[in-house]
Amino acid sequence: MTNSENTFWFEKIKLHNYRSFKGSHELLLSQNRNTIIGNGGAGKTNLMSAITWCLYGKKLRGQLANRAAAKQASNNEPIPISVELFVNFGSQKYCITRSVNAAKSVADKVNTDNDTFKFVVYEITSNGGLEEIPNPVETVTSMMPETISKYYFIDELAYDEIGAITSSKERNYDEQEQMIYNKTKDMLTKHYYKYAYVEDDHFDPKYMAAGDKDLLNYVYMLAARTILNIKVPLIIMNSYIRMDWAKVQVFQKMLADHKCQQLLFYRSYGGEPYGNFTAEVTHEIFYDFTSDTSSIVSI
Repeated sequence: MTNSENTFWFEKIKLHNYRSFKGSHELLLSQNRNTIIGNGGAGKTNLMSAITWCLYGKKLRGQLANRAAAKQASNNEPIPISVELFVNFGSQKYCITRSVNAAKSVADKVNTDNDTFKFVVYEITSNGGLEEIPNPVETVTSMMPETISKYYFIDELAYDEIGAITSSKERNYDEQEQMIYNKTKDMLTKHYYKYAYVEDDHFDPKYMAAGDKDLLNYVYMLAARTILNIKVPLIIMNSYIRMDWAKVQVFQKMLADHKCQQLLFYRSYGGEPYGNFTAEVTHEIFYDFTSDTSSIVSI
């Protein structure tokens, strides 16, 4: 895959004391597919949320600071937390950074002072230097607009919303929605998937098993990205674990045709991938309960 003018991809992610990641951690990524596995609770969701927190300031429930780092800190001692995304956008390179200092109170609670939040975007020069950009929010919006982020970050709780349009007979489609709907059917037909749950040219959920709905939602998402010409990374959490082998093969063919950086997160149990897993693993996340810390290993 080669860079086009608007191609955006993550080259490296650096974490420091962010949630389950105590201390400093660095993740190098391929411009193509990255397959990340980990047991339940290992830190996959935290890694995915680190990206959305850095880009948009969104965070999960609970404290940002790593619990082990907070436990070791003295009362009112600053606990630095940061996420850095090193990205390529066309011919330019950037470093997007969000950081904050937390402090443990006398009551052993960790407080995050909003006054210490810092969001900075640097352009990385040809000699490796950093030049701060004056409008960081606008710069990130030009790369990965938050308004269509549902087509970047797909998790097992959110993707039903994306495919809702495909299962409604009563919906009056606008022109763009109809194009996405038609593209969804075309993609399924191209890959010879016989979707028996179509009635009167509509996808009907009463004919669908869980795996059917998963496949339909994922394909609808890829169709939307194609119609909307979205070239930013595709990040999927707990990828298609409810689909049977035939549906997995269909979706893998579609992913191969979808040219963008992909970060695919899979759940594993005891070090073995769970479900219909065939993709080559590039990284594994481990959680050490003795140190309350997640770590990332490149494979």
